[in-house]
This record gives sequence, structure tokens and C-alpha cells, in this order.
Amino acid sequence: MALKLLLIVNLLVVFCSVGDGCDCPTFWTPWGDNCYRYFGARVSWYDAKNHCRTFGGCVDLVSIHSQSEQDFVYDYWKSLREEDTTYPKPGMWIGLNDIEQEGSFVWSDGTSLNYRHFDTDQETQDGDIYFLWDVHNSKWNPKGKWHNHLNTPDWYFQFMCKMSQESGEQLREAEKCLANKT
Repeated sequence: MALKLLLIVNLLVVFCSVGDGCDCPTFWTPWGDNCYRYFGARVSWYDAKNHCRTFGGCVDLVSIHSQSEQDFVYDYWKSLREEDTTYPKPGMWIGLNDIEQEGSFVWSDGTSLNYRHFDTDQETQDGDIYFLWDVHNSKWNPKGKWHNHLNTPDWYFQFMCKMSQESGEQLREAEKCLANKT
């Protein structure tokens, strides 16, 4: 068990050096100007959002602003998640929601919705919080299309957090400071 955990941790760690264009903290993966971290625990949307925010700064559930970012997020999630036959709902929470007003979409990090990847009819159905969906051999389109769910705490998915590399550099500096104090 310990060996498996060590292997998983080693796969998730991305080591960066200051000055090489990668300013993400340990365990975060750089892409573009941002840092991403996948969490395999299945939690409610609210718990996922709150967990991301515990890192401070501008960390929140992942927001997606282009097809290339959508492809990265989907591929990153798909490469790290473990298939779980006891929980056959392969989904991952994203920060998209219309909790305040049905049909008025916002990202939990406050950025605007400037890219859409909704699955058929999912943009207009009742539901307040969104997730990537990956169901093969079904009527749903795989490849991470966005699906909605009512604002209830009864669905549990994995999740991904996102921050700017600028915020990541600040967290890296804080990690160094704490390491020097021990």
C-alpha cells in the first residue's frame, strides 16, 4: 500500500525551478499561465470549491476558457483518475454554476464564461452546478462535455483546482519560508 501511494505521489509531483517558466508549487501541474491540481477524492461541489480555496490566494475550482484548456483539463483528469466500478459516475467538478440565476453562468473564480462545452441540452436544463462527464457506450457524449446537476449535496465527484502561476509563485515562496523555519 505504501509503495502504491509513493508511486502515485511521484507521478503527481512536477518539480519546477524558478526561472524556467514554471512557477507552480509542488504537486501542481503547469499549463499555460496557470497551475492545476487534481484531487481523486469524491466530494460534493461545495466541498470541492471550499477545499480549493483553502490554498489561499486566487485558488478555486477549475475554470475553462478555451478548447485547448478543455483538452488539457480533460486529458489531465483522465490520465490520473482511477476507474472505480463501485462508483460508476465518472465525473469531475468544475467551477461553472448558475446558482444565483438560472441560465446566468459564472465561474466560481469570478472569471467570465467566454467558452462553452455543454453537452446536448445541458445548458438549458434545470441544474445549478456543472461537471465534466465521461460515460462511454451511452447516449451521452464522452470527452468531458459539461453536464449540470441540481444544487444538492448528494452527488460526489473528483475535482480539480486552478490558480495563476503568479499565485503559484507566491505559494512556492511561502513553502520555502516554512521549510527554512523547521
